[in-house]
Amino acid sequence: MVPVAFLKKQLILLSLAILFLSGSSSFPTRVSAAQLGVVCIASAITDGCPQTSPVFSGSPGTNLTVAVNIQGSNSTNGFDISILTDPSVLKPVAIDYTTTVLPSPLFVVVECINGHVVIGARCSATDVPGVARLAIVSLGVETTQPTTGNLFTVTFNILSTTSSTIGYQTGCTSTSITGTTTCVTVTQCNGACSPQSLTVIDPEFAQNAPFQTITFDQNASFQGVTVNAVGSLTVDSVAKTITGTVNVNVVNDATGAVIFSKMFTVSLSFDSTDNIRFGLALGPSGLALACFLNAKSQTTMLAVTGNPDILHRGHVDIVDAATLAFAFGSTPSSPNWNPAADLNRVGQVDISDAAQLAMDFDMTVLS
Repeated sequence: MVPVAFLKKQLILLSLAILFLSGSSSFPTRVSAAQLGVVCIASAITDGCPQTSPVFSGSPGTNLTVAVNIQGSNSTNGFDISILTDPSVLKPVAIDYTTTVLPSPLFVVVECINGHVVIGARCSATDVPGVARLAIVSLGVETTQPTTGNLFTVTFNILSTTSSTIGYQTGCTSTSITGTTTCVTVTQCNGACSPQSLTVIDPEFAQNAPFQTITFDQNASFQGVTVNAVGSLTVDSVAKTITGTVNVNVVNDATGAVIFSKMFTVSLSFDSTDNIRFGLALGPSGLALACFLNAKSQTTMLAVTGNPDILHRGHVDIVDAATLAFAFGSTPSSPNWNPAADLNRVGQVDISDAAQLAMDFDMTVLS
């Protein structure tokens, strides 16, 4: 049952709105160029829409607050928007519209969180657990065109380390997203009020725990030796770091003897979770194990070649490239022969060695 005090307050506001709209301050009839605005879910500290899908992060037991913003739309005096998450991962707990771009005075038609009515008479069939819905209008006023700013914010309790999407509920009618049932409706009043046409930007995902652990146990072979690598690496996609250990054993294929063994400690930074790479120097053999990781797909690829860090300074750079170039075309009988530059171990420094170094350029090599 709706509290009597609430109903009285809302009826008073509605009565004032009717009186106001019936006077000389009613909405004017305008003819203006249509704006195709955007509604997006963004960082709580922004009031516009990002060019790319944002990534949110946090830890279980903490809260995450996101902004629902609008950018470049027609003038508006209200909206009805429902944000959807998996409530077992991100549980919506609060809606805040104190910084809304809508001008005062405001009238909240309905606010529902997790299927429970906060303000208004009742929730609808689309207001299920995991949905945070706000329907609100400005009384007798509207925004200026083009409209950019915050509509409202939603705060979630983070309950799990599992990743979860943050998106929009579906199943609504007369929405602003043409040809869909997406529950995003923003009004425009140009003589008569109707939903204005908009687009939406969905977050790519809400990664509630930015940490991912990649484990692998793989072999790679090269000219008579087999390298076994057993790794456990933690990728922090927010801090863009990778830490952990890789245990390496190098075995002579002919004799079965272990010719090199070491536990490497890895602590590196990276630019993209799609392409994390580093090398491990395999001791006196002059070889190196190149490790290529993809945190998103949880895949690992290993390859063994001559150590591209020719000068053993921990990084494959232009000085290594110059060293290889100086030995280019040489063989063991040449005065400029450098066996370390023969990365593919074919007895000649050639274009295949240069291509290998180019592939590994800028790579960190741990020893």
